[in-house]
Amino acid sequence: MVSKSLQKQGLNKQTSEFIAVVFVAGTYGFFSAPLNQLRFKKQLDLTKATQNKSYYAHSLAVWNQEANASQLKRIAGFFKAAPQRAITTTIGGAFLVKGAELYDKLFPK
Repeated sequence: MVSKSLQKQGLNKQTSEFIAVVFVAGTYGFFSAPLNQLRFKKQLDLTKATQNKSYYAHSLAVWNQEANASQLKRIAGFFKAAPQRAITTTIGGAFLVKGAELYDKLFPK
């Protein structure tokens, strides 16, 4: 959808697909970082005999990492790995797009 919108604005297909991959994959990576952090914390000690904590309990643990932190700093704690995740999802998205293009060239319909 992003690519088609950019093409309607006058960009060629290859450039619009590149921009769309960077934008969509990067945005997804950035905003999914808090959920990924909570998922990681939830799965961390699955092989140990410990009490299973809820996602809410893990969220409180991240929120209360620093006792005297401002609300902005507490929110930022959820996005610690967001830049790295945005970069890796962008690279993964680029591989998917290029892989699909190569597949279509190798095996035409």
